[in-house]
Amino acid sequence: MHSVCTPFGPLIYKADIRGKFHDFLLEGVDDHRTSLSAKEYLVGNIDEQRLSPYDPDKFVGFLNEHILNYLHEKHSRHNSIKNCCLIEEVPFNINEAKVTYNLGEGPWINYQKMVNLIQYIIILEDLVL
Repeated sequence: MHSVCTPFGPLIYKADIRGKFHDFLLEGVDDHRTSLSAKEYLVGNIDEQRLSPYDPDKFVGFLNEHILNYLHEKHSRHNSIKNCCLIEEVPFNINEAKVTYNLGEGPWINYQKMVNLIQYIIILEDLVL
């Protein structure tokens, strides 16, 4: 099950990945903490970005459904805009869509640290007062 929204322009896709995909992502997460850093391949600056040795074919197999759903929703949105502008809609058959993937150096994991949210709330309250 998935949903989309467009609060300010770009389409935002939300899906539940419980089950096999979730289990696949959790497999060996702790073991990957010492794998190669992915920092040089990524735009963001998170301290613990590690390359993960997920099987690329298996990873894409799980991801493909979500990518196709996103493309279908995006195409539907474009057609609804065309319809409003009295422009002919463009058909899209999700079953005929062929998507290729370039994972670059492969998937990565962002490890984040637990923070004390209460401390930040108190600091913010002090600033507001």
